This record gives sequence, C-alpha cells and structure tokens, in this order.
Amino acid sequence: MEARCDSFVVETDVHFPTDIDLLQDAVRKAIETSASFCADHGLSDWRQSAYNIRCLKKAYRLVQQRKRSTSKDEDKRAAGEEDIHAAYGVYLNLAEQFLARARDTRYKLVIFHYVPVELGVRVAISEDQFGFILHHRVMFGETDDQVAVPIATRLSACYPRIKSLSPDKGFHSPSNQKQLAEVIDFPVLPKKCKCNAAELEREQDPEFRRRKRQHSAVESAINALEAHGLDRCPDHGEDGLERYLALAVLGRNIHRLGAILIARDAEAERRRRRQRQKRAA
Repeated sequence: MEARCDSFVVETDVHFPTDIDLLQDAVRKAIETSASFCADHGLSDWRQSAYNIRCLKKAYRLVQQRKRSTSKDEDKRAAGEEDIHAAYGVYLNLAEQFLARARDTRYKLVIFHYVPVELGVRVAISEDQFGFILHHRVMFGETDDQVAVPIATRLSACYPRIKSLSPDKGFHSPSNQKQLAEVIDFPVLPKKCKCNAAELEREQDPEFRRRKRQHSAVESAINALEAHGLDRCPDHGEDGLERYLALAVLGRNIHRLGAILIARDAEAERRRRRQRQKRAA
C-alpha cells in the first residue's frame, strides 16, 4: 500500500470589504478578544459580550437595509437621507462605545499586542494509490516540516499495510528524513538542497523515482476538494473549519468510490455487449 501527502490552503470566508463590514468585523473581534482575556483573568467586564455582539449586529443590519430613495418627491428623498444618517449614527456610536470599552480592558490588563488573524489555514491530506483520502490534518500554526512525522505516525497506526509515503520537499528536514525511515518502510521525501553522494544515490534509485513521479497524483485530490466547495470554508471558528473539512473529505471519498463503481459497471456492460455481438455473429 502506497500513500502520498501534500498541503494546500483552505480560505476562510472573507466577504467583500465595505467599510461597514470591516467595522462590524473589527468591533466583533475586539469584543470577543476582550471577553476572552477578561474570562482568563477572572474579570466580569464583558459578561454580556454575546448580547453586545447581537446589539452590534442588529445595528449593522439596519444600516444594510437602508437604501437611498429614488422617489421624485424631494421631501421623501430628504426623509430617506435623514433615516440613513440616523441608522449610521446609531451604528457608529455603538461601535465607538464598544471600542472605548475594549481600550479600557486593554490598559487594565496591560495588553499591548494582538495576535494576527490569517485569511486561510493550511491543510495536509494523505491519499492512497487508489485515490482515497486516508488522513487529513488542519495545520493551525504549523508548517509542512513540523507535521511530516505526526502524519506518518498516524498513517502507520491506522493503516499498517502502508509501505511508502511520498510527501513533497516542503516536508523535508534532516530530522524528518531520519524519523520517517523509522516509521515508514520506504519514505519518498526529496531533499530541498544539494544532495551528498549517499542522498543522491537514494534519490536516483528506480523505485524512489517511480514513487516520486506518482506523488503529483495527490494534486487531483486537492483540485477535486477545491472544485467541490473546499476552496473556501463558510463555517466560523476552528471547530467549524474542522467539521467542514471532514465532511468535504468524506464527500470526496464517496465521489471516488462512486466513480470506481460506475467504471466497473460500464466495463461489465461492455463485456456483455461484446458477448452478445459474438453470439449474434
């Protein structure tokens, strides 16, 4: 049994960045972060954070619903403009209140840095020679070289018949080369930089080269996942991303199984047709 492994980025659901959208996202995140910090330090300043976010979202929706009047009546147009300004005023005032409270929390807890938020998360998948995804890993704050050994260990434990694993060179590190050889019988991990004589001999081995050439097939699994909805995850939070990814992998494997069964039935039908033609002749 052979496996190949690669990683790709699943984008998080980032909507079109209008000013009111960005403000709503920024204030919501400020409230959530402040509430989390206060909870960690035993403070009750943001005990109504969920209610605060609902109030902000309600004001945001009211702004979204306001449209400029197209009436020819000047009084109606003026009334419409006044209604829009009032809705924006409520929304901006509420946002300013929450941001002022967040600043107070920041100074109270002596917090002067924030964690950067990425727009996508890397995901590593492992596929067998038949096109089924055997394993996936959401790489929160991890790089390819940091997950190579954990992935190999997991695959070896779940699928003892796996004899080879083919990651790309992004998973390489000197320690990974050594540890993968202890977990997998035939690791196919190319070296990033120039090889010494022993490494060159290993990578020129016909079996190594054959399995390395087959590595690119994992791209078809990645493309299939992205084409069927995994190019962007609409769910929120780490739990939502992991759940959405697991369902996408399950769907891909079901799709692959269906393709195999359809091809098998089509081949059986061709054989029956040829047999009927022979009997008729």
